[in-house]
Amino acid sequence: MGRIKFWSVLGAVVGLLTLDMVTTDRRGWDYIPPSQAAPEGPPVVAIATTEDLDPPVPVDAYPLTYEQVRDVVWRALDLDTSDRNIRKVIEPDDWVAVKINMVTAPIVDEDGRKRTGFWRDGVEHWGDCTDLRVVKAVLEYLVENVGPKKIDIVEGPAEWSRKKRRHLGAGYGNSYDTDGWEVHWREFGNLSPIQIAKELNEKYGRTIVDTTDLNDEPYRFEPVPGGPLQRVSPQWRDSRRFGWGVPVPFTGTPREGYYVPVTVLDADKMISVAVMKTNYGGATLAMKNYVGTLASRPYGDGTSKTQMDSHQYERGFVDLFSYNPAVYSIIEGFWADEGSWPGTRWNLHRNVVIASSDPVAADAVALASMGINPKDVDHLYLAAYKGFGTFDLDRIRTVGHSWRDVQHKFRRHSGFRGLGFQRWLVAGPFEGTDLDHDYLGGEATVVPRAGDPAGEGGTWRVWVHPPTYPEAYVDLTYYVHQEPSGKEFPDIEVKKDLGNTTHYAFVLIESRREQDGYLWVDMDDMGKVWLNGEEVFRKDFPTAYRVGQYRVPVHLREGVNTLLVKVANTYGGAGFCASIVDEDSERGTMLFDIRDYLPGEVPAVEEEAGPLPERPELVGNFPNPFNSSTTIRVRVPRREEVTLEVRDVLGRKVRSLVSTVLPPGEHTYTWDGRDDKGVPVASGMYLCNFRAGRFSQTGRMVLVR
Repeated sequence: MGRIKFWSVLGAVVGLLTLDMVTTDRRGWDYIPPSQAAPEGPPVVAIATTEDLDPPVPVDAYPLTYEQVRDVVWRALDLDTSDRNIRKVIEPDDWVAVKINMVTAPIVDEDGRKRTGFWRDGVEHWGDCTDLRVVKAVLEYLVENVGPKKIDIVEGPAEWSRKKRRHLGAGYGNSYDTDGWEVHWREFGNLSPIQIAKELNEKYGRTIVDTTDLNDEPYRFEPVPGGPLQRVSPQWRDSRRFGWGVPVPFTGTPREGYYVPVTVLDADKMISVAVMKTNYGGATLAMKNYVGTLASRPYGDGTSKTQMDSHQYERGFVDLFSYNPAVYSIIEGFWADEGSWPGTRWNLHRNVVIASSDPVAADAVALASMGINPKDVDHLYLAAYKGFGTFDLDRIRTVGHSWRDVQHKFRRHSGFRGLGFQRWLVAGPFEGTDLDHDYLGGEATVVPRAGDPAGEGGTWRVWVHPPTYPEAYVDLTYYVHQEPSGKEFPDIEVKKDLGNTTHYAFVLIESRREQDGYLWVDMDDMGKVWLNGEEVFRKDFPTAYRVGQYRVPVHLREGVNTLLVKVANTYGGAGFCASIVDEDSERGTMLFDIRDYLPGEVPAVEEEAGPLPERPELVGNFPNPFNSSTTIRVRVPRREEVTLEVRDVLGRKVRSLVSTVLPPGEHTYTWDGRDDKGVPVASGMYLCNFRAGRFSQTGRMVLVR
């Protein structure tokens, strides 16, 4: 199988059209907007609750006064003393747009008719929208502590328009006798956005506070900063088998840009103030709050946001976030929502405020506090690709409370499907589909490393999803080359037909304690799974893959566990999904106290072990001199393509120890004094060459036989 350049036209996968990557804008994957320039060290996320009040109030208490809500909000903002706290990222000369979530509203016409989906199923859905008491508290804090030039409360609601505008045509069919800007929201302190602006203008005077309906604003068409993630009219994987809204990689036409309201484009800074509520992608939080920044009317969609929603909405709202990324994010749960929408949804009270300058970290901590593992949520992978932050909970420093302190398991959306383990060592294809044939010679107990031989003529290789396409399905028709190529994108192989073949996939799982969970698995077409060398699952009959179809009770031991998946495929493409989840359900989420990694890597060090390194570093090797083997330590400050090689004193390569993309942190590798062919090398001095991006460093090692 020959290599195909990532930006070239790929061959077709069975049953699919050609994958078009010629027009892909590739500049976005290293894009870091100036307003999001990362500070040194891990991101800080502040968590405050009503239990911090004097006297303490239970975290699920209802009702609360405005003063109680304000005190919790202010405490969260005060707790963040990082270099990018809200008092530092907002400046006195700034025009600040504060994006709230008012997708619906408690609108009643003059004839008494209830409008909008606010009353779905006969229930008042206060948890669908940002609590206006929180909005008022944030604005008061900004005016008193910074005093920016202007603050606009902004939203582009999906279910309603400005009042009394039906005469303007079909695009205003959801314009009623009143609107969400002026109606008084009973459970939000009887406030309205217009009232908040009026009160603060009268109280302070030095900062202009106003409201802006983004649906009725002038707009401009602009390309997506850093390049688009969303493609128009992609091909979709079968939602019954792969989950809702999963595109086939690289199908569809890359967007040229979006129509965006001028306030979003021109405001100096944006702040996202979001509510906790579940959706099929996990939850609507600080980043998905940007759905309302799309100008829908020029697309002929009225206020519906259909133009963004219908082409995989996670990609769309990360694109929209790129225009003016929130310099600060605040997520609240005084009125929250759980369950499915549209469908059955329940209000609940979680009197928690989460605040951070890292929007990805804020979303990750909020998800964890809702009982959803951030590793299962694809928009976080997309946002991390574009440089907006980190979602690794072990790399995030929480202040005030930890996410574990405030965790409450929200009822998940019926369409939610986690992503599962995203990186594997893969061997194959081997000819044949006999589940009882051992193609590896010791398959149950194998613990391979990248580059190790696999069976007859095979090699274990690192498997990852094509860039910017996280999903639960490990599609073995793709192979993304991990070795450095000096090119902008990696090379990708695509194999059209994996019929009558068998593959193996291996991963290590570190568990911080003994615990029970469920193996969440399925494959095309047959297969077996071993956990710690014990067969825990077998699928003998060839059936089509369905995400998370099988859940098998399993027990993880404390420390390192091995997981091996065998996939026997009769025809067409091949793949599987696998995770260890918290419940016997298709909507289970990955256990929190586990970390997956590959042999030869070191699982990420928890934040308490120290801040991330400021720059790449070859720390050294120990022991040195050495007799049989030595351990080499390297550090990387961010997700980086890394190579680590042993060379002789003439510069000739002796052994390749690693060639892959590493997460930030410290990693260790062992050299056993052998070359790439497994032959012991002679005593003498050897050079250890470490490269991370453009960084290069060489150290000396002495082998004494």
